[in-house]
Amino acid sequence: MPYTTVSRVENGRSLLEYILQEKGHNGNAVRNMMKSSVAMNDNEDYGTQMDRYWRRARSNHKVQIIHIIQSFSPKEFSRDNPDDVLKVNMIGQDFVSEHYKGRQALICTQADGKGKCLHNHILINDVSMINSKGCDNEEYHHKNVSEWSDKIVANYIIPIETKEADEKLTRTEILKREKEKYVYKDDIRKRVEKTMENVSSEKEFLEKLFDNGVVAKKKKRGTKDKEEYYLYELLDLSEVPEGTRLPKYNLTIKSYNLGAAYGPKAVNEAVKNYKPPKRWSGEKVVFTSGTSMNVPAPETVEKQEVEYAPEHKISMSAEEKTAEEIAVSAPVQQVEKLQEQQMVAPPPIVDDEDDDEEKSVQKKSAQKVEAAHKPKVEQKQRNLSNRFRNLPLSDVSEGVDKEKDDRDLGG
Repeated sequence: MPYTTVSRVENGRSLLEYILQEKGHNGNAVRNMMKSSVAMNDNEDYGTQMDRYWRRARSNHKVQIIHIIQSFSPKEFSRDNPDDVLKVNMIGQDFVSEHYKGRQALICTQADGKGKCLHNHILINDVSMINSKGCDNEEYHHKNVSEWSDKIVANYIIPIETKEADEKLTRTEILKREKEKYVYKDDIRKRVEKTMENVSSEKEFLEKLFDNGVVAKKKKRGTKDKEEYYLYELLDLSEVPEGTRLPKYNLTIKSYNLGAAYGPKAVNEAVKNYKPPKRWSGEKVVFTSGTSMNVPAPETVEKQEVEYAPEHKISMSAEEKTAEEIAVSAPVQQVEKLQEQQMVAPPPIVDDEDDDEEKSVQKKSAQKVEAAHKPKVEQKQRNLSNRFRNLPLSDVSEGVDKEKDDRDLGG
């Protein structure tokens, strides 16, 4: 759909001369690719024809021409296609005939702008040929003019499905950028983009943005879908060059006027793509006492010393090292499983229903064996657990030696 602007001009003849000049802008040899008119004779001066009605207006009627520009995308109409040039001019004629009945108009189709896009200059006489009155508010209100223009264009093209632009720029912003002038909206854009680079939640985004000199309030549009947007306000003016003229009111802008890349959807997308900062991670060692620490994986296992701290080393024998490796490298569940495998199961209880006396003797014998064996098993389990869970690292070697002495004494 076309980009439409509307303005009211008091000096109509001067505007006509500017539009009808032969030499085009930006090095183009031709200014107007096609001209047409409504309720005027193309063989007579357009200014003279309109002036007849300007003279009939009241003395306090100052506006002479309603100037409307319809600019089209190259995807819609190409300046290199003569048929497209004709269609664009016909759009202007239909637009005037339908919405400005009883008024003179000149339609000039051009493509000499910097973007090389086809566009119409529509010059409508503000004084009616019927009653000598000017256009009412609805006939030059931008919202109405834009909607009317879109409806006429829809008759000539198949609508192209387009998504909302990531960045929206006005003509004023484009011109200021070309001249490298300060634009407060660009200042807000840069701060928002910088803040969105590394945020894990919307709350964090709003807090960091405030620290970055911009406050954002989340609101809902008055449309049917109640789409959410941010209302940004620039608080930090440290980047504003001296002598820059700023708006009289607060430096605010709605996110959908900046573009799709600055709204709540873009922030949510940035949160989804958030990656926490990378941290050093080595081999995680779990001790049976419940503590854990990260240490780099050893390159070799030939050394007979295990380093627990930069200045604390414990020398171990081969037997002690085996016990320590079990406690350090195996999880607690595996240690308990090894303990259960080392336990000696009690002899089975014989159950002979045919011989009650033999059954009773065997049962009593089994109970005695189990009673005598159970304390030793429980003591062995406690010794294993205490040796690696309750004792500090400095006492590990001492506990192993004590158990060795107990075995030598037959305990």
